[in-house]
Amino acid sequence: MRIRIVPAVVLAAGLVAGGGAVLAQSTPTPSPSPWPTPSPRPSPTSINLPSTDTVKQIINQAIGTLQGNLQQAILNHQNDVTGTVTYFRRFSLQIQTGSSNYRQVNLHQGTTINPTGTTLRNGMRVRVRGESQPDGSLNANEIDLIQ
Repeated sequence: MRIRIVPAVVLAAGLVAGGGAVLAQSTPTPSPSPWPTPSPRPSPTSINLPSTDTVKQIINQAIGTLQGNLQQAILNHQNDVTGTVTYFRRFSLQIQTGSSNYRQVNLHQGTTINPTGTTLRNGMRVRVRGESQPDGSLNANEIDLIQ
């Protein structure tokens, strides 16, 4: 009988002392998860910029266009304009007020041309006073020849 009791006593002592370690393996601890590898930063897209001379040309062209538009807007609202006659026919006159700016002038029966009796011709420098119209033309009251 002793033989049977001894293994049971040893088994019971092992369970008490080892907490069950003798009978089964303990649950393994999970290995730590690996650190994520950083993704490479995307390289910036290269931008092909125009040359300095091209940029200057673009800027100058834009400024010239804006300047011309501004001059034309101012001229369209002035009642007193100076320029060179480019077209004249009875009651219709066109004068050049800038390098590429023109103003249509409408004459009427009471328009005074000074000096009196002067017939307007292309190339004459004139000063026109009148009333601006919504279409940008000028109804002339007085035209003075500039010498």
